[in-house]
Amino acid sequence: MEKRLVFGRYELTRKIGSGGMGEVYIAFDMQSNENIVLKKSHFNDDWDNIEKNRFLSEASILASLDHPGVPKVWDCFKEGGDYYYVMEYAKGTPLSRMQNISIEQAMGIFFDVASILSHIHSRSVVHRDIKPGNIILLDSPDNKTGIRVKLVDFGLAKNIVNGRITSTGMVVGTFNYMAPEQLMGGTIDMRADLYSFGATMYNVLTGLLPFGSPDPKKIAYQLINAACDPPSRFNEHVPEELDSIILCLLRKDPNERIQSASELLSMMNSVGIEKKNEKPASLVLCEPIMTGRDFEMQYLVDSWNSSQNQPVTVCVTGPFGIGKTRLIDEFASIIQLSGKILLRARGHDSTNPLPMDGLKQLAFHLAHYNLDQYSELLEQNSMELGFFNQQLCKSKKRSAVPLANQGARLLSIFFELLKAVSSENQIVILLEDIERIDSETLDLCFELSSTLGLKVMVVFTCVEPTFRSSASIGLKLHKMSDLRFIDLKNLKKYNVKMLLESILGEHKAPDCLVDDLWDRFNGVPYLLINCT
Repeated sequence: MEKRLVFGRYELTRKIGSGGMGEVYIAFDMQSNENIVLKKSHFNDDWDNIEKNRFLSEASILASLDHPGVPKVWDCFKEGGDYYYVMEYAKGTPLSRMQNISIEQAMGIFFDVASILSHIHSRSVVHRDIKPGNIILLDSPDNKTGIRVKLVDFGLAKNIVNGRITSTGMVVGTFNYMAPEQLMGGTIDMRADLYSFGATMYNVLTGLLPFGSPDPKKIAYQLINAACDPPSRFNEHVPEELDSIILCLLRKDPNERIQSASELLSMMNSVGIEKKNEKPASLVLCEPIMTGRDFEMQYLVDSWNSSQNQPVTVCVTGPFGIGKTRLIDEFASIIQLSGKILLRARGHDSTNPLPMDGLKQLAFHLAHYNLDQYSELLEQNSMELGFFNQQLCKSKKRSAVPLANQGARLLSIFFELLKAVSSENQIVILLEDIERIDSETLDLCFELSSTLGLKVMVVFTCVEPTFRSSASIGLKLHKMSDLRFIDLKNLKKYNVKMLLESILGEHKAPDCLVDDLWDRFNGVPYLLINCT
């Protein structure tokens, strides 16, 4: 294809996919000097709102996730009437194209996918299209975690409210991998993903589908009414324990399935495999629990409860690897499951940061909620709010003055929107790594958290030197008279033992191992998790 420059930064090099909603390209980012994936919409301002929101919702959901097995989203913009978003390029091969996978290899892949599902479900996200074609086996494992796969195509993913996604009467997903309740257009939750993952495991191990027929009506009947043969009938190397796990995932009634990805990880540790070669470390490891942070978590929850009556600001600080992100992740899952509004932004290193990047991240999440009661405010300031996120733009008009040159006006309008929403609804804003977040985002959130009458909680995270320093961020934090403060410390030795045993599943952590890791890493969670 002829190379073309988009947004003055991304050079399109190869089209890798297309569909009803748009096209997908491999592109070269001229600022970072890396290949990226660029998704381009087919729709214009007159396009169907359902499909438009689905396209933009994928970017919003991906931006809310933080796992090495999920592609990162770095930007979203509109150019020449087309919508685009920029995401990480996962170089590898779809699982659907792999053949003759050994049980040992398959188990390593299954552990990684279950770990990804555990993360996205903790963020109240249901993927709704788990299948081999959406699982990419990476050419090179993640350097830090060893994760070997990426889960892609979040185009059908949804945030759940009160634990479930309510039916809209529309059946979405891939037919052969759908859970029965999904096929029937009913209310679904995370257990629908677990069913689809069970069907994926079945296919990887046998080369077959749990229910196969050239007649879609027969497949639909079997999905809802029939029991499938165990995988071991078609692959004698499948252990009995793995047979039982897959058949449990494929049960018709969601209440009879394995109930969570975390439970699945624990159960897979019981699978015995005859070792021909050394078993990969990941085959015996579970998702680590958060330990030693009960007081801090309760403090966050209590602070959140008090934000119903007044603004609350909490600063979570500590050195690198101490567990700030994990604490925030666990707290965020509580907020999401409550159905309250959660907005999140993270600072990142960049030689050329985008203007108001943190606010754009917050707008990603805000646009995902029902804002119909603020329609007048949205319509009056449609173009300006569209600068932050196109889903907030309700107008087809264009501004006579470039919006990027109207910084003060843009900030004022976005502040008024957040103020209006948080005067009636509880909002939690999480700003991570504030030493890397743009000043406009910080200033707006400082102002929001000091405005009386709002139901808002702002949580900052930073390394300890940022808070203690005389730099502008540190000074602003110190000037806040009602700032609440959480200073995370290294784990105690008994917490280290609990953390290790959560990773090892049913196995006990030998005292000699606990002593050795304690001496080497002194209770820093990130170092402990990555060394195991």
